[in-house]
Amino acid sequence: METINLLYCFDKNYNFQAFSSIISFLDQSDSELNIYIIHQNLADLENIPKNILSHKNLKTLEKYQFGEFTSLFPNLENAHISEATYYRLFISSILPKTVKNLLYIDCDVICVNTPNKIIHDAFKDLNTSDFIISAKTEFFKKNYGEEVFKRLNLKSQHYFNAGVMLIDLIKWNQKEIQVLSKDIIENSKLKFTYWDQDILNIIFDGNYLHLTEALNYKVSPSKNDQQLDTSNIYFLHFQGSNKPWSVEGALSTNSNFYQSNFKKLNIDNYHIVHKWKKYSLIVFFQNFIPLIKNKNINLIRYTFTLLKSLSRND
Repeated sequence: METINLLYCFDKNYNFQAFSSIISFLDQSDSELNIYIIHQNLADLENIPKNILSHKNLKTLEKYQFGEFTSLFPNLENAHISEATYYRLFISSILPKTVKNLLYIDCDVICVNTPNKIIHDAFKDLNTSDFIISAKTEFFKKNYGEEVFKRLNLKSQHYFNAGVMLIDLIKWNQKEIQVLSKDIIENSKLKFTYWDQDILNIIFDGNYLHLTEALNYKVSPSKNDQQLDTSNIYFLHFQGSNKPWSVEGALSTNSNFYQSNFKKLNIDNYHIVHKWKKYSLIVFFQNFIPLIKNKNINLIRYTFTLLKSLSRND
């Protein structure tokens, strides 16, 4: 079978998230993978963990620094994402022309089962179709309402989530998606609430191959969630602003799918990111007693990591 090509786009604030996702794919894969990274600054990407670089399933790892314009990227102020979300729109001028099929993965996606066969089958369906991409439908117009469709002037009845996206790069280049994207960014008066995902939905407007939910299964961490049965799931996508590395999200039962992969990197027991340290303390003490009552076995490690991270000056 053809080697799967994975694409990640991120900056230094998402290094650990990307590494955790990458190690999950390498561990779950039953064959070698090519990994392509488009980064804001390669000087900030010198700390790739050794167990990624030496992994038996890593065939190649190619790194590229994004060199296109950045000041025009819309709707980034106070957002939980960075400008790197727009980088994939410019893959035509960055990635090697030898790459034919590309699996784009958001940094908040974790692989939980061996995906090689289902990915190969999905690419076969995509390559033999007239479609350029395959993605999971996020919502239908009849169920979600017309706001998004009116805002983006969409004619179709469905809108896709771009967190996991299979790309036929030959067709992508022929369609000149990069040129179309740049034109929309520079000239459109529309409001892009969901950033590059909105732009991609404008370009394709329902003209995509529908991807099974098993390859982009939505997870929203909460402290009261139940252990997820992943026997029929391949990719978990931690969508939304409450992430498994946030103070609240790390308390979620299902955050363990992310945290267990982060732990493999030998950086720390937990990955915790603080938006505001005083708020983090409040959240921690609000949940400390319930965690003890529930006999949460990860409480000590979580507590130690949180307090240690709060003591840093960064």
